[in-house]
Amino acid sequence: MAGLMVAPEVLPVYHRTKQAVGQWRQPPSPPLPPEVVVTIDSTPQGAEVVRIEDGKRIGITPTRDVQRADGRTVQYQISLDGYNDTVVPFPLQSGGERSVNALLRAVSPPRSGLRRRTAR
Repeated sequence: MAGLMVAPEVLPVYHRTKQAVGQWRQPPSPPLPPEVVVTIDSTPQGAEVVRIEDGKRIGITPTRDVQRADGRTVQYQISLDGYNDTVVPFPLQSGGERSVNALLRAVSPPRSGLRRRTAR
């Protein structure tokens, strides 16, 4: 069927943007959100940091993670032998450098030798 006509309003956008004679290109992608550099530390230092959403090991405190400031909240699990694991939520609202310091609590030793008093 020679001479098939298609109305311009049904053509995809990239057919309307002419780069050079006879060449077509798609419009540019929207810009990516800015980066935020998250510095993660702990007291005491030397704890392992894992990003919960994908299970990626980020490093040992102090360490850094680079994310896009896209409005979501990323969670980090911070673990150190002899201390309770800590989960730190971190909102990715704006670009730049931000930091978080997790205060780790020592695991309570089991209570041994203590007896409960019973009523007589």
